[in-house]
Amino acid sequence: MARYDNRDVSFEVPEGWEDASVISFRVPGSPAGKLDANVTLMRSDTRPMSTPLATYAMQQVTTLASALPKFELVSQRDVMFGGLHAVEVLYSWSTPDGGVTQRITLFDRGAHTWTFTATARRAEFEGAKPHFDRIASTLQFAQGGSPSSPSSPSTPSSGGGLPPLTNPFEPPRRR
Repeated sequence: MARYDNRDVSFEVPEGWEDASVISFRVPGSPAGKLDANVTLMRSDTRPMSTPLATYAMQQVTTLASALPKFELVSQRDVMFGGLHAVEVLYSWSTPDGGVTQRITLFDRGAHTWTFTATARRAEFEGAKPHFDRIASTLQFAQGGSPSSPSSPSTPSSGGGLPPLTNPFEPPRRR
């Protein structure tokens, strides 16, 4: 059995099982049932490496378009992400409370395809975008092909002079 070690947990996994790690952070404090602005980094081994990254990205968009109400593809473009070639896809869809915007960035690292996803309510996406960009700009890779975990992920730095991203439904805190 292979050993999986993480900052918070460690366990054994049967040989041959695929690592489909998901790392996610969100803005705290939304009322129940409301979407928090969030970022997610996910590792996947499901893409055949013979399928070009841009083709795989469009396959993902096709799947999303058929599943999400009033799906709108805003843009798809080649970008550099963490020093690697990547495909960025920006899209929105409708929800009863106004809609959601997501920006997914797909890239290869080693034998794995990774997806960095930034999500916010449509009305809040532009305000959250500088925070999403700052988080993405701090991505570092460990030896062996996987993005590394931040040294202290429970207390990420706002960095870059950005004010903290707060929940618009949360009353301002007094200092």
